[in-house]
Amino acid sequence: MPIPDLVTALAQVSDVRVRTEEPLRRHLPLRVGGPVQVWAILQHTEALLGALRAARTCKVTWRVHWPFSDWLVRDGGLTGVVFRLGLEFESIALEDGAVHLGSAALWSALPSSLDGHFWDDLRTWPGTVGGWLANGIDIELPDCCTAITVAQGGKVRTLPVGPNTGWPALSKTAIPLRLTLCRNPPPKVGLLPPPPPGTLFKDLKDSTPGRELERAGVADIRLRKWRLAHDAPGCVVHLGGGSCKDVLMLANGLRHRVHKLRGANLEIRIPVLGNEPGRRRQ
Repeated sequence: MPIPDLVTALAQVSDVRVRTEEPLRRHLPLRVGGPVQVWAILQHTEALLGALRAARTCKVTWRVHWPFSDWLVRDGGLTGVVFRLGLEFESIALEDGAVHLGSAALWSALPSSLDGHFWDDLRTWPGTVGGWLANGIDIELPDCCTAITVAQGGKVRTLPVGPNTGWPALSKTAIPLRLTLCRNPPPKVGLLPPPPPGTLFKDLKDSTPGRELERAGVADIRLRKWRLAHDAPGCVVHLGGGSCKDVLMLANGLRHRVHKLRGANLEIRIPVLGNEPGRRRQ
């Protein structure tokens, strides 16, 4: 059986902590979600490479969850293994001309010795470097980034980034390990910050989800243990004891209402994973 074989294989990898049937609600910002078959905390690059080899050998689906990154995991949970990167991946190192950010480093943890508007703005961002990279790259990133280190195909590769080279093409299975930024970025570099945790819908071309929800008269709506935030339009708030099924019901109801009254098509931004109880699938 793949999962028992994976647990046995992971036990042979140093500095890996494994828990089975781990409730994902403990780790997700919205505090909702069923269990994953295997939850593995990896402390350094060699542990990650070993864990990836074990998952491939056992033919088990794997995912990386970055701290404070939104997922909506259905109440039946997930099959496979979820990796959480820690320790080495949380590091921030300063050099004369560069800042090396581990992929699990919090933007808010940027040291105060990095001064200027660029760094002050980054310190206000929610989440981690890896979580931001997983949600898409802002087109101005090459102006302040010089390299990205990734685990890809069982190897570690450091790829140059810059105005002349652009952003390297990465496969969906490439895992960012470290991002290197210029310590003195070019002037007038402005990067679009990640949305706050709990933001339900993707941005619209000519409007915002918050504006469309307000115009449709549903900006303050509530369903069971969920409501929309008063001070952050389009963000959902978990009041405690709710389910993933309920928040998806709320999201789909809002989408239908806004489309009917405003003609706007809202798309759920947060990845929806897993399945309902009794029907667990990958």
